Amino acid sequence: MNRLETTLISYEAARHELVERIRLRDHALLAYLAAVGTIIGIALSPIEYRMFLHAIPYVALGCSILVSQHNSVIGALIQFIYSNIKPSLCATSTYSPLFVCSKTFEKHSHKSNVHRSLGHAVIIGLPCLYSIIFLFTSFCDLFWWFSVGFSVAAVIIIYYSHKKRMEIYDGARPYWDGKENFFPNNDDKPLL
Repeated sequence: MNRLETTLISYEAARHELVERIRLRDHALLAYLAAVGTIIGIALSPIEYRMFLHAIPYVALGCSILVSQHNSVIGALIQFIYSNIKPSLCATSTYSPLFVCSKTFEKHSHKSNVHRSLGHAVIIGLPCLYSIIFLFTSFCDLFWWFSVGFSVAAVIIIYYSHKKRMEIYDGARPYWDGKENFFPNNDDKPLL
């Protein structure tokens, strides 16, 4: 197997993993929403079930960890494609347009990352806020403070994931040079 075939197989594997991670991240959010809906439905029953709302921040923390882990792997795969696959294709004198190395991706990546992170923070954070407000009885309630702590941790994890993804995009700037091809040796010769 030559270098070009190896590069293309690596690209296809990375692309497949990227799509799968996006799907898994979305499924984690859907599972979280289903769990929160169930917990709120139980908690809206008679008053003795209200304590079930304490579960929301714990579930939110777990969901934010899963979502952020998938988000990190997605970012790493994007970085792998633009820092390893694209130069390897160029070294074999092969041009292949790769979305994550395109001006289109550059133009939309920061804005979509902000929208995605805000969406995750709202989807995960609002039910936590609801449970914290609804459950407050006194500042001496230890369970309430755990709920606050887990809720804050969930939102911080989402923010940290957003920040790391922005760093990956900022590191990609040299690969988004406005040319159709990436020239690893700064040649201005077009690649075929």
